[in-house]
Amino acid sequence: MRRRILTGLLAGAFAALLSLNPVIAVENHKAEALKHAEAAAESGKKGDAAGVGEHATAAKTHAEAAEKEKANPHLEAA
Repeated sequence: MRRRILTGLLAGAFAALLSLNPVIAVENHKAEALKHAEAAAESGKKGDAAGVGEHATAAKTHAEAAEKEKANPHLEAA
């Protein structure tokens, strides 16, 4: 009986962890987009146009990925 309860609890915990995965992915995309946007601004301050382009493109890619995973008006604006 204890084994069944333990197995059920473990299965429930595992299912809960799997359900959080999309939330974690969205947060990672938002963090990466912000990191690249800040790097693009720093490159601009240094006069590095190629760096601005690279980081801005990466920021846009991550912002779009986050928007696809979980719609948010702020991400859409970004």
